[in-house]
Amino acid sequence: AIATQECQRSIASSIIFSKKDKWEALLQTVFQRSGYLLLRSCTLVAIHLAVYIRRKFMPHITCIRNSSIATGFGNIIGNKGAVAVAFCLFN
Repeated sequence: AIATQECQRSIASSIIFSKKDKWEALLQTVFQRSGYLLLRSCTLVAIHLAVYIRRKFMPHITCIRNSSIATGFGNIIGNKGAVAVAFCLFN
């Protein structure tokens, strides 16, 4: 798993431009060479989590879920918070 905060942009920029496509494409290029695939990613403003798994384990993955929770001002603003990805392996 690769987790970043304010990797490509500031929090303010991430609110306006929330896409992480370029970052995920770069990670995919690097990890694919070693036999890893993106299982799931999750983003909350400038917080990003990408979970990669070996290709051979993909058929054994079930129950993939992701979630994010904002805990900034009024528990609404995403300048603080958490992201998570969960899954079952060999279940």
